[in-house]
Amino acid sequence: MTISMHSPTVKVQNDGFVIHGTVIAPGKRQRLELPVARLPTDTMMALPITVINGRSPRA
Repeated sequence: MTISMHSPTVKVQNDGFVIHGTVIAPGKRQRLELPVARLPTDTMMALPITVINGRSPRA
């Protein structure tokens, strides 16, 4: 029994995306700090994150 796994060719493009106002382009790595809370002392707390957007849409 042979199963053919052919599917139509679909061109998928990896566009940059935006997180908290910062654009992360394909193939780029960006370190961000997302504000998460304000303390009673009026100090802002932030969550540091690293965003990686792969070059290939299937990476």
